[in-house]
Amino acid sequence: MMQSRPGGAMPARNHGRAWCLGVRCLAWGLAVLLGLAAVAHAADIMSPEERAALAELKQIRLVYDWKYPPFEFLGEDGRFSGLAADFIKEIENSLGVGIRAEAERDWPALLESLKERRADMAPAMAYTAERAQYLLFTDPYVHLPTVVFTQKHFKHIDGLADLRGLRVGVVNGYVSHAFLKSNYPDTFTIVPVNNIQEGLRQTAFGDLDAFVENVGVASYYIEQEGLRNLRVAATTEHETALSMAVRSDRPLLFSAIQKALANIPQERRRALLDKWVHPQERQIRTLTWLLYAAIGLLSVTVALLGVLLYRSLALRRAYQNKAQELAAELERSLTFQQALRASEEKYRAIFDHAPIGIFRCTYGDGLQEVNAALARMHGFSSPEAMLGGLEHLPLYSYLRPQGSRDIRSALAVSPQGLRLEALLGRRDGQAFPAIINASLQYDAAGEPASINGLVEDVAERRQAEEALRESEARYRSVIENIQDMYYRTDREGRLVMLSPSTPRQLGYDSVDELLGRPAADFWMEPDKRHALLERIAVEGRVLDYEVTLKDKSGGAVLVSTTSAYYRDGEGRVLGVEGIFRDITGRKQLEMQLADQLAFQQALLDTIPYAVFYKGTDCRFLGFNKAYEDWFGVRRQDLVGKTVLDLDYLPAEDRAAYQAEDEAVIAGAEPVHKEMSIPLADGAVHQTLYSVTGFRLSGGASGGLIGVIVDITEHKKMQELMIQTEKMMSVGGLAAGMAHELNNPLGIILQSVQNMERRLSPALPGNLEVARRLGLEMDSIAAYMRARNIDEYLRGIQEAGDRAARIIRTMLDFSRSSQSLRASCNVNALLDMAVDLAANDYDLKKRYDFKGIRIERDYDPTLPPVECMETEIVQVLLNIIKNAAQAMADRGQRPDPPTLRLITRQDPDAARIEIRDNGPGMDEATRRRVFEPFFTTKPQGEGTGLGLSVGFFIIAQKHKGRISVASRLGQGTAFAVEIPLGDAQT
Repeated sequence: MMQSRPGGAMPARNHGRAWCLGVRCLAWGLAVLLGLAAVAHAADIMSPEERAALAELKQIRLVYDWKYPPFEFLGEDGRFSGLAADFIKEIENSLGVGIRAEAERDWPALLESLKERRADMAPAMAYTAERAQYLLFTDPYVHLPTVVFTQKHFKHIDGLADLRGLRVGVVNGYVSHAFLKSNYPDTFTIVPVNNIQEGLRQTAFGDLDAFVENVGVASYYIEQEGLRNLRVAATTEHETALSMAVRSDRPLLFSAIQKALANIPQERRRALLDKWVHPQERQIRTLTWLLYAAIGLLSVTVALLGVLLYRSLALRRAYQNKAQELAAELERSLTFQQALRASEEKYRAIFDHAPIGIFRCTYGDGLQEVNAALARMHGFSSPEAMLGGLEHLPLYSYLRPQGSRDIRSALAVSPQGLRLEALLGRRDGQAFPAIINASLQYDAAGEPASINGLVEDVAERRQAEEALRESEARYRSVIENIQDMYYRTDREGRLVMLSPSTPRQLGYDSVDELLGRPAADFWMEPDKRHALLERIAVEGRVLDYEVTLKDKSGGAVLVSTTSAYYRDGEGRVLGVEGIFRDITGRKQLEMQLADQLAFQQALLDTIPYAVFYKGTDCRFLGFNKAYEDWFGVRRQDLVGKTVLDLDYLPAEDRAAYQAEDEAVIAGAEPVHKEMSIPLADGAVHQTLYSVTGFRLSGGASGGLIGVIVDITEHKKMQELMIQTEKMMSVGGLAAGMAHELNNPLGIILQSVQNMERRLSPALPGNLEVARRLGLEMDSIAAYMRARNIDEYLRGIQEAGDRAARIIRTMLDFSRSSQSLRASCNVNALLDMAVDLAANDYDLKKRYDFKGIRIERDYDPTLPPVECMETEIVQVLLNIIKNAAQAMADRGQRPDPPTLRLITRQDPDAARIEIRDNGPGMDEATRRRVFEPFFTTKPQGEGTGLGLSVGFFIIAQKHKGRISVASRLGQGTAFAVEIPLGDAQT
């Protein structure tokens, strides 16, 4: 290195700055040139198709195993690290592209990511036939032997065949796993593990007999985990060859990666391998070279020494013996002086820099020499300051032995040296405990000349020891008085420490009966212990893990454990410790509570209304089966959610419900209201919605309980009753009107009859009056015929008769509430319904009932049925009216609207069929025609009650049957069956 000359500091500094600036500019220029060279080089090794394919990719996504060192792992800086990472950097530089690396959570997830095309490549993977179905593999860039790891005390083995009948672990999904399954399927039990750490730990703790993995990664983890009881027991015939793997649908990316990998110089490959995989081999080669060099140098030196020795012997014979003795004496003197100087230098270095105090004093206790540590110990800034301020060592008193206050007197008893504890005094007068090691130094006459000694300040150590004793006492007190079972095992899983409560709860007499035994002996379910150890290995600590222990009699003890690793000062795992808590009582209470909750849930499920309950956070705690059925939800999907999460409710309704829930839980009045709610059947139902809060035993709010009662049918029945009342009112009004109309109608009919009698030439009285008035009856009759007066009179007579029949039918129909069962002719009932329909104002004016062709196909032998006449007519009239209204909407068709009426006798019933050739209906409409309030008519033109009332009359009141068959465009057919009953007899 260049150094500045004296007197030229400033110019040299300026020159250095200029030089540094020039170096930076040169480095920048080189970086640009190297970048351009990398791009040019990438262009050289890639084909135009490969360059286009890489340019088309927005990014190359690489996934790697974050715990597979030294090949690929997540570094302490959070970056992709390892041998594979360095090879990827070489590929990036060679191709001039960037590759984004992402760590996957485990090996199966990495394979799944590649298989589903979420990632483009993996940097370190061994070839298998299965993986080759969706991946392309480059030439391997590293080869690793696969070996067998066992505990150090495990028996000697030569290979995998010697593990017959034992448990051998291997990482699930690794190529070594496939190798064992293919070559040793029945030799030993293959135990798949999640990762290499887990397999090594289980082998170290004795849960596995052996573990198979490549030597590179496994050795790394053995050192990291501190698993000192493991060794390489044998090699295998398997070798792990790591390649780059690229998804098979990116062949151009694969070919570019293959070219870039092959383009890495062999020297660079060896450097990377030496960095990550072969550092120990490099050290061995270096040491071997140094050894060979040392041996060669030693050989040359021996040869030279031989020559010199030969010549020296020849010369020595020429000198006198005296000269030889003087030379030897001089050499010994020089050697002694050099050794003395070296000894003094070492002594001075030790004396000055020793961390403990050193002193020399006269035999009379007068201080002669102290070091810096002793001076600081007594509160002085330097040894010189201490020697100037003290004549004697400030020895206050001995701690042991008591009564002695003089080092000299103590040494008189122990002339070979002594060690004593004493209180020494600091410069400020404070005393501190110290340990003094002192010995006597004698003069040439054998008399004591001085005292040499070491002083160690043990104040902090005393405090630490005292704190440690107190801590141990507290710890021991906790362990001895804890009611739970405390345990600690070593790495092999043997019990090394237990609380006194452990043998008591497991039925043993003392702790000594259990210490040294494998912890697995006391587990009722060994698989659960393996699962616990695996969770501890992953999570570090496991809380409230429920297991079953085995007591001395073999009985089960239900416990929960909280366990974790305990480690030494360097962080190496020494074993597992934790507590077991007997939860038998708790489990009994939990079972009782579960039984109570099951009973309450069963009780709730018997309630036909929707019931739900929520906690103070407005989240669902549960609900009954009716709620599930009504809203089409599952209990496990809804518990823990608020009403804001219910997608089947409108957003504005959810916000209102949430505010209402919060108010009720806060102490507001209960909510009772009628509201419309959409249910799972797709219909909006009328409900009675009630929500009330409840309190816990301590008086705090516990949440709310809600009940939803479907009152849709109730509402419909109310409307039906109102409609029935209206119909009864209309019936009563019609009856009154019919009675009132009968009187003038009777006068009209009687007047027409009298007019016909007065104009009849057959009555002598008429002839007499006509002669008296000079009239001829025949002329009068001819005049009436000429003026159509007789036709008018007949029309008045017919209209009056028809009006009388209509009034009589209305009177009969209006007496429905008072009608009784009677034997009725079915054909006559059907005709009466047709007559009523023909005289219906709406049917005449709006639907042209007279334009409908009526076809009758009656069974003349049909016996009478016992029924309520007016109710049956009401049902038939409603069907006929519906048919007439439907046929009016059938559009332009060549065939006329036709209503076909059929009666037949079935074995046990009289059957009435009413068929039309209207537009028909679809299946969804057909299934709902008998539902109350269902109608396809425009609003205001129908109540939707006619057919539902008809169904009730036929099915409930007459124990008959009513059905409908229909298809779109093919008309509709209603069938009514009325039991024959006693009327047939």
